[in-house]
Amino acid sequence: MQSRQTRSRQPLRVRYRHWIFTLPLARNYRGMVIGRTILFKGDESEVSKTLFRHELIHQEQIDRHGIARFYLIYLRDYLSNLWRLRDHDAA
Repeated sequence: MQSRQTRSRQPLRVRYRHWIFTLPLARNYRGMVIGRTILFKGDESEVSKTLFRHELIHQEQIDRHGIARFYLIYLRDYLSNLWRLRDHDAA
């Protein structure tokens, strides 16, 4: 069995103007990572370099921790910050 570090990865995909942002829970977001795909709400010209780098960092975290562990850590950190800050956007 190959280790996580030596396994070949599928290429990263980037999708713009994705329909997922029409869903009620995703309307307020501008970008997200699902598996090996980065989704953006706007056109390529509307996505800032900062947002693109932010989503790439999440992709690197998924590569490092694995998909399931990344989302568990993300959810834990979000809930912890929500409790501490009492603000969804700040969390």
